Amino acid sequence: DEADLAYFLRRLPDGVPINVIGLGSNLLVRDGGVPGVVIRLGRGFNEIKVEADHRLRVGTAVPDVKVARAAAEAGISGLAFYRGIPGSIGGALRMNAGAHGRETKDCLISARAVDLDGNVYAFSLADMGFTYRHCSIPDGWIFTEAVFQGSPGDPADILKDMDEVAEYRGHGGNQHEEHH
Repeated sequence: DEADLAYFLRRLPDGVPINVIGLGSNLLVRDGGVPGVVIRLGRGFNEIKVEADHRLRVGTAVPDVKVARAAAEAGISGLAFYRGIPGSIGGALRMNAGAHGRETKDCLISARAVDLDGNVYAFSLADMGFTYRHCSIPDGWIFTEAVFQGSPGDPADILKDMDEVAEYRGHGGNQHEEHH
């Protein structure tokens, strides 16, 4: 979890390279491996909580498609575009991921991250410094959580929007499950 990650980073010797990966779906590693430490967030960062006022609190290891699905099931509109974005929420925060006319900046309320010295930070939307496919949080800082704001919606309509996103990506229109 976030406390374990902060503890680990505080005790990591200076100069050890750190490489953070998301789901690893577009990752190639040469035979020699990767120097230093590779961090891939797991179960402690994989929770989705539906909150009042059409909000979702999401760990950054959660795949984008699962956020879209959880929002649809909860009747939260405005997050269906995540159905068309491969990867996890951590990457979506890092690159202000977007599709179909919406970007992460359009629905994010706040985020949390741990720096390379193990300090934990909370960021508002304004703090994120989003621009096209970029945020201003220093490279290497590891996002741990995001809170998204949606609006009330009908689950069937949201699922239809997700189908349209999936169809656009060439995955077929009736698939609501992620593929591994």
